[in-house]
Amino acid sequence: MAKPSRQVIGAAPAGASDVQAVSRAVRNMFTSVAPRYDLLNHVLSCNVDRLWWRRAAARFAAILSREDAAILDLCCGTGDMTFALRKQAGNSPARIVGADFTHAMLERARTKSLPYAG
Repeated sequence: MAKPSRQVIGAAPAGASDVQAVSRAVRNMFTSVAPRYDLLNHVLSCNVDRLWWRRAAARFAAILSREDAAILDLCCGTGDMTFALRKQAGNSPARIVGADFTHAMLERARTKSLPYAG
């Protein structure tokens, strides 16, 4: 059986020669921008990002209304899509989970979620 390639294919940060180095560089980059991530999204998109989250979440209305609904927002960043889905779900028992490989982004999402905690 062939050994899996450790070569990095596609775009990679300068100096990153293997998968672990690429992962580390990307995680470090997102960690460094986490405190300003939401502001940058709002400013650079002229607040269109907020509209996009609402419209994207609305597309999930039928799924969210199901009693067995379960959604994983992978690479959720600071949780905007996760929160938009939760708002769209209303009182539905839908399980919505956000996950990200950058701890600093998840910390921002947790801080943003505190006003919603019951």
